[in-house]
Parts: sequence; structure tokens; C-alpha cells
Amino acid sequence: MAGKKADKKADAPKKGGGGIMGILSKVFGILAILSAAVLFAGAFDIGHMGLHGMLSSLAAVPLAIFTLCSIAVLFLGGKKPGSGDMDGETLTATVSEFQTKTISRFAALQETVDAMSGRDYEAIVEENKALQAQLDEINQAERNKAEGEMEQLRLKNEALEEQIKQWAIQSVGAIVAGENPEEMEAA
Repeated sequence: MAGKKADKKADAPKKGGGGIMGILSKVFGILAILSAAVLFAGAFDIGHMGLHGMLSSLAAVPLAIFTLCSIAVLFLGGKKPGSGDMDGETLTATVSEFQTKTISRFAALQETVDAMSGRDYEAIVEENKALQAQLDEINQAERNKAEGEMEQLRLKNEALEEQIKQWAIQSVGAIVAGENPEEMEAA
């Protein structure tokens, strides 16, 4: 019979409330937050909201309330969630599960990075080099073609200049001799 009572106590669900200390810590936390809000509102000029008169004389009160409540929250805080709920095996299992998930996520991230920058990057670099070589060949061919055309035009220009000189000499000679100079023929 005594064994049955012990089993009932072990099977009974634990109270999660934390009692009056949990409620007090929550109330003090709320008061600390409200006091901080009033302090920050006082730090900024909020006279246009009608709070200037209230905050000017009572500026020390919110500061004291904030300090006391925030310290009270630290010392009167109830039981932290999960602090006594896990035994060693459960904690070890949770940590190992977290490590497994983290390792798998890092592995997936590494594969993604490798896929984006690994072999594909090397292939792109090789393709870029091949395309650059083709572009250089095309540029060189165009340059050679332009140089050839310029050389042909230069030779034609020299021939035309020689024709102009010959015509000018003949025209001047004909004018001096009193003859009509011949008109130059277009090239």
C-alpha cells in the first residue's frame, strides 16, 4: 500500500505555475518595463503630449521603480523553464540531436557553396580563357585587315599625289608655252 502511494506521487503531474513568486516576478517585470517606457518618454521631449508637467517633478520615481523592480525580477524569478525537467539522458539526446541537425545543415550549405563555386567555377574559367583567345584572334584578324586596307589607300593616295604633281607641272609648262593646259582626268 505504501508503494502505491509513492507511485501516485511520482505519476502526479508537476505544477507549472511557480506560485506567488512567479506572479510577483511577472508583475515586477511589467512594472519595470512600464517604468522604462516612462523614463524613455521623459528622456525625449514629450511636452506636446501633455506629459511635461507630470514627468518634470516625478522623474526620480520611475527611475527608483525601474531599479527596484528589475532587481526584484532577478532575485525573485521563479524556476527557469526546463531547468529541472530534463534528466541527463534527455539532455544528452537533445544536444546530440541539435548537433546532428547542425552538422547536416552545414554539410548542405557546403555542398551548395561547392556547387556554386567549385567545379562550375573552374569550367567557367576555362571557357572564359577559350573565348578570350577567340576574341583575341578575331581582333587580330580585324586589325590586320584594317592595316591592309590602310596600306592600299596609302599607295593609292601616293599614286594620286604623283598624278597631281605631273598634271600641275604639265599645266604650268603649257601655260608658260602659251598653250591651253589639258584638263586632268579623274582617277
